[in-house]
Amino acid sequence: MKAMTQNGEMEVIPYDFSEWKENDDDGYTQMCVWPSTIVEPCDEEKVQEWFTEAFGLKNPVHIVGCVITQPDKVNGEPVPDTGGRCDFLFFVHNDDIGRFAVPRLQYGISWWEDVVGNKRHKIYPSSFLSEAKEVYSW
Repeated sequence: MKAMTQNGEMEVIPYDFSEWKENDDDGYTQMCVWPSTIVEPCDEEKVQEWFTEAFGLKNPVHIVGCVITQPDKVNGEPVPDTGGRCDFLFFVHNDDIGRFAVPRLQYGISWWEDVVGNKRHKIYPSSFLSEAKEVYSW
């Protein structure tokens, strides 16, 4: 999957819930969204190291991947110059939520249920929302 950047197209990790589906009872219940964050497939190890160092996590994050947003809509019509943003989604282990909850805010990372509660999930493709709802109810 590719995302547009100021420097052209960039390969990103496409979203994939298969790891979560296979391990849904292993303590990863908190899905997070990091808006405007591009993660390339070759960066998965670096991402894990960064989360461990930045937040002191004891467990690796479960990477869902990147999702490209759709345009905002007003009266059913797309708003120009919106959409096309790459957001990075991942799960945090239950044991790490306490050490992650407050520090995440300085990076603009949101809980998925806050995105939904604020009706901001509507910018995500319906294919993503359908699959996300299968594994992560809201």
